[in-house]
Amino acid sequence: DQGYLKTLKELAKDLGVDEDCHFMGKAPKNDLLNSYAAANVFVLPSVGEGFGIVALEAKIMGTPTILASSGGLKYILDTSGGDSLDMTKDASSQITKYVLHHLMDPDEALLEGQRQKESVLNKFTWKRTAQQYEAIYQKFCR
Repeated sequence: DQGYLKTLKELAKDLGVDEDCHFMGKAPKNDLLNSYAAANVFVLPSVGEGFGIVALEAKIMGTPTILASSGGLKYILDTSGGDSLDMTKDASSQITKYVLHHLMDPDEALLEGQRQKESVLNKFTWKRTAQQYEAIYQKFCR
């Protein structure tokens, strides 16, 4: 939690949503996929993700994602969809808008989660990765 847990719990209480928020702490690796699957939405407003494997893990479980449009997360957004956060603007307002959209229309959120899952299953494969590496090698071998 990088020292923010107490602040976030207090904020949730002040906003009257503390009974709806679950601060689970660090989850054991074998519980992560179940946690992603149980979530209504996955939010990763990070500007420092080199790739963002956690975003792919959430997507593969059918959970709609809200991701910062920077670094490796931008690539994930561009290739498999999701809601995009412009971290140079008011991120909290954007997150609020997207989260509320998913919570207010759970049927559409379910469909969006399935679209993202299918996209990940089709685009993030070992075969595709090998083909991309081969293309790079071929380029430099000419």
